[in-house]
Amino acid sequence: MKIEYYVNEDKHKVVCVLSETKNDFIDLFYNKCIVMFDDHHKGRMPDSFAGVATCAPTDNWNIELGKKVAYNKAKNKYDRAFFQAAQEVMDIGYRSLDNFADRLDAMGDKFVKNRMYRIRTIDTMLMDNK
Repeated sequence: MKIEYYVNEDKHKVVCVLSETKNDFIDLFYNKCIVMFDDHHKGRMPDSFAGVATCAPTDNWNIELGKKVAYNKAKNKYDRAFFQAAQEVMDIGYRSLDNFADRLDAMGDKFVKNRMYRIRTIDTMLMDNK
């Protein structure tokens, strides 16, 4: 993440821009988790976030305080996007687990039906041979 500040002393404004953030969550996710999913556009974040601090006419102009306020505003936006990306990926994980469980259930049903068919067939063959 890159952090830049823009100061307009005439308007008593400080802008903080957090950039190069698009892949922050995905990079963390893939570096810390061994999970793959097909929805690669999920979990992506905007590439930048801006926070603006404006000094009220009755306040004393302080660039350092303005930078802190602007940074916190940008970071709050970043954090919301980060956790939204996490929720999107978790939703994909839950759906994947549900699909996997459904497949296992279907395989189990097929196995039970095939087993019952084989048992009936063997029973029929045994009865025919008596």
